[in-house]
Amino acid sequence: MAQTPEQRRAAARERMRKKREQERGQRAAATPAPANAANVPEARPMREAVDNANAAARWLTLSDEASKEQARQLADDVDASNAVGDRAAARAAHRALSRVLNDLGATPSVRLQRELRSRRLIEEKGGGDDGHAAATGTTGVVTQFERPARRAR
Repeated sequence: MAQTPEQRRAAARERMRKKREQERGQRAAATPAPANAANVPEARPMREAVDNANAAARWLTLSDEASKEQARQLADDVDASNAVGDRAAARAAHRALSRVLNDLGATPSVRLQRELRSRRLIEEKGGGDDGHAAATGTTGVVTQFERPARRAR
């Protein structure tokens, strides 16, 4: 049976309505949930890395606990932002985390500037549990770098 133009238009409107409803459902399912502690997955690579860095930084004292906690919270922010795909928030948290780690002396460039050595290096040179390396004559985790000889001009 042939349809009238009006019936064809009504059928087309109904098909488009169903199609738009289906697309809305797909968009809603693809939209990430807002970041909060309840929906962050268990994988926390940045938090684990910050905890390892804090553990290796033997020069930190009790007065550095606030900065260490700030670094942990920023690492959690990075992990949460990455989990939900919010790249802008992750980059902002990375910048802030880098500043805090620099302040703690927990980045390679700052350690070189401040001549700080990690616990692993001291233990390799025969240091004790207290961080003293008797064989090298150093105290704590601050060691003297051997500077190269001056170039002849």
